[in-house]
Amino acid sequence: MLQKLSQDEVMEVRRAVGRNRSCPDYILERLAKDEDSWVRAGVALREDLARHILVGLEKDDDIDVISAVGRNPGTSEDVLLAIAEHDNRDVRRSVIVNPNVPDEALMKLQDDPYPLNRAILSGHPNCLTENLWFLLKDPEPQVRYTAGKALAVRCQATA
Repeated sequence: MLQKLSQDEVMEVRRAVGRNRSCPDYILERLAKDEDSWVRAGVALREDLARHILVGLEKDDDIDVISAVGRNPGTSEDVLLAIAEHDNRDVRRSVIVNPNVPDEALMKLQDDPYPLNRAILSGHPNCLTENLWFLLKDPEPQVRYTAGKALAVRCQATA
């Protein structure tokens, strides 16, 4: 059934197949090369994606696919570091919401030109305390608020 649906002419159907937890790797491999970037992005979002399929998607140049790769916890640190320097602010944000983002990427993103990215960064559980102190001096009130709140929570946790 998934085999047949994975060849459907409707993009949303193919994307749903790629997001289906029962979808076997041989179908995911094909969907990872789909002509529609939204289908490829759906595959890239899978946290259980086989490493060799994810590596292929890491080379994609579509921003939706790159964003999905940036969110995937299985993405390698060197790829996350590269995505953290992408020109597109939404693509950079994908790294911030990745639970396995390396500290080096978080350090780079504390200077992100887009305030929403810095605000989200200051709420990341892996954001280093030194990053939060830096963000406490941010020109944007929302960034300062989020950084202050994160520092307060950490102080309460250690008290």
